[in-house]
Amino acid sequence: MQAILDRFRNDTIRIFAKHDMKATNFWVVVDESSKCPRAIRLTNTWILYELRVYDVNLDKMKVIQERLRDHVVQLFMNYGMKVTQFWEDLNEANNRLYYVVEHANMEMRNLNYDRFRNDPEWIEVKRISELDGPLVNKQERFSINK
Repeated sequence: MQAILDRFRNDTIRIFAKHDMKATNFWVVVDESSKCPRAIRLTNTWILYELRVYDVNLDKMKVIQERLRDHVVQLFMNYGMKVTQFWEDLNEANNRLYYVVEHANMEMRNLNYDRFRNDPEWIEVKRISELDGPLVNKQERFSINK
């Protein structure tokens, strides 16, 4: 395994760059019992990426998108959390929303989410947006270090 990692570090990334390609992520599973692979450290910088997956309740996709766009993204930024990607499931029947949040590390992630969840603006936005019922049926998250 170490020889492969060394080859990626010393050769593959350089060859990719020569051809205007960029390798952004490499993962290996370090714990078979864990659902989260551990990233291979190729640089001196670590970023914790959190993939959040929401199973959105019927007819609530537009409302949750508006809530994220108009309130949550800015509130996250206020607490040092950067939303970098959004996707909707191609299969509309799934009614699923995906997004990625960047954190410096797990400790900062936990602290920032605690501060966000207790923010009076968030509490009010959530209350108002869910007057007709909850927007999300099920929430999952997956954390990956880079």
